[in-house]
Amino acid sequence: KRHGHKDRKIQIDTQSLEPGLARSNIPAPPPLPPTLEQARLPSAHAPEPPAVVPPRKELRHYPNVKLKNLQWQKIDARSTYQTLWNMDSERHAKLEDKLDKSGVFHTIEDLFPAKVNTFLERKLQSKRMDTENDSIKFLTKEKNRNINIAILPQIKQLGSFKATQQHILAMDDKLCTETFLINLISYIPHKEDNLDLMQKYLKASEEECAKLDLPEQFTIEMMKIYRYEVRLKYMLFRVQFWERFDRLKTSLATVLRACDALHDSEALRELLSIILMLGNYMNSSSLQGGAFGFKIASINKATTDSSQLTLLHIVIGVVRTQFPHVLEFIEDIKDVPQAARIMASITDIAQEYTDMRQGLKQLGIELDAHWRGKDIDFKRDRFYAVMTEFRNSVMERFEEIEALYVNMDVKWKNVMVYYGENHQTMRPDEFLDIFARFLSNWKTCALEELEYAERKEREERRLQELEERRLRSLQSAKDMYMEQEQQCEEGLLVDDLLAKLRSGESLTKTRKSRVRKKNMKRPESSFKARFSVSSATSSLRRNSTSTINSLMPISAEDLLRTLQQDEE
Repeated sequence: KRHGHKDRKIQIDTQSLEPGLARSNIPAPPPLPPTLEQARLPSAHAPEPPAVVPPRKELRHYPNVKLKNLQWQKIDARSTYQTLWNMDSERHAKLEDKLDKSGVFHTIEDLFPAKVNTFLERKLQSKRMDTENDSIKFLTKEKNRNINIAILPQIKQLGSFKATQQHILAMDDKLCTETFLINLISYIPHKEDNLDLMQKYLKASEEECAKLDLPEQFTIEMMKIYRYEVRLKYMLFRVQFWERFDRLKTSLATVLRACDALHDSEALRELLSIILMLGNYMNSSSLQGGAFGFKIASINKATTDSSQLTLLHIVIGVVRTQFPHVLEFIEDIKDVPQAARIMASITDIAQEYTDMRQGLKQLGIELDAHWRGKDIDFKRDRFYAVMTEFRNSVMERFEEIEALYVNMDVKWKNVMVYYGENHQTMRPDEFLDIFARFLSNWKTCALEELEYAERKEREERRLQELEERRLRSLQSAKDMYMEQEQQCEEGLLVDDLLAKLRSGESLTKTRKSRVRKKNMKRPESSFKARFSVSSATSSLRRNSTSTINSLMPISAEDLLRTLQQDEE
C-alpha cells in the first residue's frame, strides 16, 4: 500500500506541474528512480520506459582496420541466462587474451578486411581538393592530369619551370629525350582547351600566374619559348633521325642483297635446272612435258604430293649425294625471308623514306625563314646552331639512303623479269615469299630425307648381315658334310686293308718287292740272298699262322705305319 500511495502521489504531482511547465522555461525535474521491487515487477499501470540501446558485450581488443561482418542473428543478454552462452567475465577475459597473444586477431585482420568503396573515397577526395584548391585551370582535366604524371616529376630536380625552359633552349639532350619531347608535344594546348584564358595569362605577371594550377603554370612558361611547338617537332625529328636512318638503311640493304643473290646464285640456277630435268622426265610425253622452264611458284608444288616421300625429298637426295655443291644456294639466299617481310611493308618503307626526306627539306626552310638573321639571343637559344649543324651532317649521309632506295626499286623489278615474272601483276613480297617458303620447306624436308636415307641404310645393312650369316651357315654345313664323307672313306679303306692283312696278300707282296730291290742292288751275293729268301720263306711258312695271329690285335694306325716303313 505504501508503494501504491507513492505512485499515485508522483502521478498527481506530475500532472499538477504540467500546466506550469507550459508557461515556464524551467525544465521539469527528472522522475524518481523506481524502487527495486518496481524494477523486478513492473506494474501494468506504470508508463513504458524510453527506448535505449541494448547492452553490448564489450571487448578489450578491437581491430585496427574495418573487417567484413559475420552475418548472424544475435541473442540479447537476457536470453543467454541458463544457456551455454552464459560466460562469466573472468573466463571471457582469459579467452580474449589467449586469442590475442596467439595472433588469431591479427590473422583475421589480414584475411578478412572489408572492401573499401574507393570510388566514393576518390570522389570525396576530389571534392575536397576542388574545395581546398581554388587554382585556375585552362587545360582539359585529362591534359592537366597527364602533365602532373608524365612531365612534372621529370623536371622536379631542376627547381623551377624557368630552369626547364632554359634547358630546352640549350638543347639539353639529357633532359630532351624522345619520351620527354613526345610528352611535351602531346600536351601542347589546342582548341579543346581554354585558349583565350591561356592568352590572358601569357601576358600576365608572375603574381597572377601563381594563381594557376601547376600544369597551367608549366604550360604558360613553355609557351613563352619562341616557336615552341615547331621547335619541339624538329627536336624530336633530330633525336629520332639516326635510329630511323639505321633501320631504313638496314632494310634497304637486306632487300638489295636478296635480289642480288637470286640473280647471281649459280647454285640456285643449277638446282632449278635439276628440278626442270626431273619434272620433264616425270611428265615425259604428256602435255606438261618438254618444258623449257616453269613459273617460279611451281617449286613449292614439289611438296604437295600426298605420299610420304615427295619430289622435293628426291631432289634433296639427288643434290646431297650427286651435286653437294648445289647446297651452297642455302647460304646464297639466306636474306630472302627477311627481305620478303620487309617488302611486305614496302609502303611503310616508302613512307619512312619520304618523311625523312621531307623533314630535312622542311627543316632547311624553317631555319632560313624563321631563324637566319632574326634578332635572337643565339648564346642562350642554341636551336639554330645545333639544327644547322645537324642538317649539314645528315644531308651527306642521307644521299646513301637515296641511292639504296633507287637501287632497290630497280633491282627487285629486274630480278622478277629474270625469273620470268611480271612486276606489274605480282607484288615484290609475293615473289620473294615464294623463295622464302621454298627455303623453309627445303630445310624441313632435308632433315626428313636424311633420316629416311639413314633408316634405309640401316635396313640394307641389316639385310646384308642376314645374308652373310646365311652363307656362313651354308659353308659350315658343307664343311661338316665333307669331313663326314672323308671319315667314311678312310673307314672303308682301313676295313679293306685289314681284310687284305688277314689274307696275307699284301704283306707277302710287300716283302717280295723289298727282296727284289735288294737283289738288284747286290748281285754278287745272290746265293746268300736266295738262301736267305728260302730260309725266310720257310720260316714264314712255318710261322704263318703264328704271325697272322700276332698281327690281329694291332690297330689300323699301326698297320698303316708298318706298311709305310715296308714300302720305304
